Amino acid sequence: MEAVRLLLNTPCNELQGAILTLIHSKHGTFRPNLANLVASNSDSDVLSATKSAFATYEADHDAYAASIAALSKLKGIGPATASLLLSCYDPIRIPFFSDQLFRYALWQRTIGCGWDRKIKYSTSEYKEMFQKVRALRERLESESGQEVSALTLEKVAYVLGKEAQLDSKQDAVPEGQREEDDEPLQPSKKGRKRKDATIGEEPKQQPATRKRKKHSRP
Repeated sequence: MEAVRLLLNTPCNELQGAILTLIHSKHGTFRPNLANLVASNSDSDVLSATKSAFATYEADHDAYAASIAALSKLKGIGPATASLLLSCYDPIRIPFFSDQLFRYALWQRTIGCGWDRKIKYSTSEYKEMFQKVRALRERLESESGQEVSALTLEKVAYVLGKEAQLDSKQDAVPEGQREEDDEPLQPSKKGRKRKDATIGEEPKQQPATRKRKKHSRP
């Protein structure tokens, strides 16, 4: 990640290695061929795309979409991964296009518009999310008097999204099998063995005792 922030002074081979590290650590929809596509980019293509993207953003912070487009020219780099690279350069203003942050920023209390919202990972969706995140940052900074980074909001959204996912899975578990149930299920009394019997063995039978006949004395 530090190699990304060094920009023009970063050797190309280190920059590509940093990008691959970010690809492997990125949370979101798993794409098994993504790393191979990124690795297939030539050193010159990686250097050209990153120089163009970071220089464009450095000249004008409102030109983030143009920087995203420049990075997206690389193989295996879409708007989501491009936003991750750009957010490494400026974690204060640039939000990472994560599933959780997108759904958190555009969250509505209706089916299909909350944590279950579908994502197309398009540039237009990122622009919409960017505006929501910027507005939220400005409001929180005004209320708290402290700087609020896009990275902080992404972390909050990640935790809330994961909690919602766990709650959804817990709701799908039938009653009586949930972890919070007080009374554990008891085995049926039918077929229980005697307490003195070993598990898997039949209880031992006690030997029969013969009763002696009493003979009267003559």
